Amino acid sequence: GRGNQVMRPGKSGPVWGDVTPPTHDQVLADVERQRTALLLYADTVTADWRTELALGDISDDDRIKLSAWMAYKRAVKAVMAEDAIRNGFQWPAIPA
Repeated sequence: GRGNQVMRPGKSGPVWGDVTPPTHDQVLADVERQRTALLLYADTVTADWRTELALGDISDDDRIKLSAWMAYKRAVKAVMAEDAIRNGFQWPAIPA
């Protein structure tokens, strides 16, 4: 490729053209898509632990892990979209 260029239709066939930068609204939408993906991932990781907790059958280790993941979800939800953009889309660290 040519860095910041893409192929576009031209009068006599394809031509190289500059990539149009995303609008602010498109960047905000990207932030929310990333947030949703991170939260869905956290839900997937914690699904069994949440069920075990509800049944009163969760181990102490898994309870600690669940608590860490719930704190992670709160942190992801608390990130303001503008802050995510300013920080280069750096999200809270995924629990170990």
